[in-house]
Amino acid sequence: IGTLSKLALTKPLLRKANRMEVDEQRVPEDEQDKDFPQLLPLVTPGERIGHVSAYRAGAGVYERRGHLYASKVGEKLIEQDDSNQLPVVSVETAGLSGSPSVPFTGATVLAQVTRISPRRVDCIILSVEGRPIRDTSNPYKGIIRLQDVRPFEIDQIDMLECFRPTDIVKAKVVSLGDSRSFHLSTAEQDLGVVFAKSTSGHPLVALKWNEMECSKTKEREPRKVAKPSD
Repeated sequence: IGTLSKLALTKPLLRKANRMEVDEQRVPEDEQDKDFPQLLPLVTPGERIGHVSAYRAGAGVYERRGHLYASKVGEKLIEQDDSNQLPVVSVETAGLSGSPSVPFTGATVLAQVTRISPRRVDCIILSVEGRPIRDTSNPYKGIIRLQDVRPFEIDQIDMLECFRPTDIVKAKVVSLGDSRSFHLSTAEQDLGVVFAKSTSGHPLVALKWNEMECSKTKEREPRKVAKPSD
């Protein structure tokens, strides 16, 4: 297998957790190429990809109670260096092949929250059916309306208790919106926030359908949480 060049996904610039809007920032290319990598299936944020007894955490991976989790969409990559240490597991976004990823009605997508208002959440769609969108210069936009957050107690929903800017959300496309925008739903149990950071900047861990816990401070924050996969 030849050398892979690595491209990082576009990451928003986190300002303050209670801000209603965040800016986007393009991350420069990583120039550290690796030879002879072992590429494995695509993974998504919050997905468990290994244990500290078997691997060391690399780029795009974080550790929680001995388990290793993906922090972004990409391909799981395992590399062994010349040392006697455990192999490194990381998540890479380069070398993805196949036809362009275009959202369609019924598709499951991952999206990143960019703006929150009382009746809707604006997002940038990152992947469609597990395939990352390669063209980030003109991204597809997603809109989660108040009535599409959950199927019960809609009149009691507070958007800021369900999502925060920079959260990664698993959602389903329910209809087309305006040009390059799509209406998304998180009403099903397995849909909602799959990866988020706390107000202190550390990964949040799901506790129940409406609450997550900071992996560092143990402080709890409200979210509309996607039911974790087994």
